[in-house]
Amino acid sequence: MPSLLPIPQLKDITTNKLYPAYKTVKGLTIQLNGTKTLLPKGDTLSALIMFADECGLKTVIITGGSESTGHSKGSFHGKGLAIDVAGTKYNNLTHSAALLAAKKAGFTHGAYEDFTGSRKDHWHFQIGAGNGLGDKHSLDLPKLYIKKY
Repeated sequence: MPSLLPIPQLKDITTNKLYPAYKTVKGLTIQLNGTKTLLPKGDTLSALIMFADECGLKTVIITGGSESTGHSKGSFHGKGLAIDVAGTKYNNLTHSAALLAAKKAGFTHGAYEDFTGSRKDHWHFQIGAGNGLGDKHSLDLPKLYIKKY
């Protein structure tokens, strides 16, 4: 099924090859946390761009995209349907702001993954239910589900 969304436009503004960065048409920056983090394609890239444009930050740090390794078995990342947004230590976002931006962007399921005592905390957003993210992870709920590890 072909995408109904317009083809997203990003400008590569990378200054440090270790941390690729892209500017949206609205002038906001998507910063990848390293060269192993891959931008998604198609509708998920459009959703990521809209998330960046809607979240209220000038720069949003992304720690997961369409890479097929480094995620759980069956992960929606490998299918190109998920993103990970660096947690509150790196992105000055509230859970409610992240939830609202994700919903507006077209993500349907997600959670905040809280790795207590580490710097791995992040919001995981995906398009569609699956890989352990079902009804309690729906973004239609009033609050974002928080998974503690």
